Amino acid sequence: MRHDIRHAQSLGANGVVFGILTPDHRVDKERTRQLVELARPLSVTFHRAFDLRSDLDAALEDVISCGADRILTSGGSQTALEGVDRIAHLQKGRGRRIRVMPGSGVRASNVADLVKRTAVLDVHTSLNCKGLSCSRKPAQHQSIS
Repeated sequence: MRHDIRHAQSLGANGVVFGILTPDHRVDKERTRQLVELARPLSVTFHRAFDLRSDLDAALEDVISCGADRILTSGGSQTALEGVDRIAHLQKGRGRRIRVMPGSGVRASNVADLVKRTAVLDVHTSLNCKGLSCSRKPAQHQSIS
């Protein structure tokens, strides 16, 4: 992982995403902190491994203590919409310490509702396009304000 971070830096990446847990699904704070320090000045996102922890509040505090900028989460659920209340809880009061970024099942059709219900500033989505027909259509933009 260290090699990958250094490689991302050499390519001029803006950030890296990783997540390290202990065998009992706790945030591996020592190794995470080391990688966060190595990654600077890049932005660091702790990925959805976070959702494997049963106590998401404790896990979030652990990630914050390691210095990550952002956490990618579905609120411990299969999708961000299923975990929307938990994501809102995680965001509340921590928005200035870390950015909570919902991911999993976030689409153009539900992102506005998700942002409204959670007050998050970032979302992670997959913008898939199947077939040639979508390349011929102009981009569709949806305001989330």
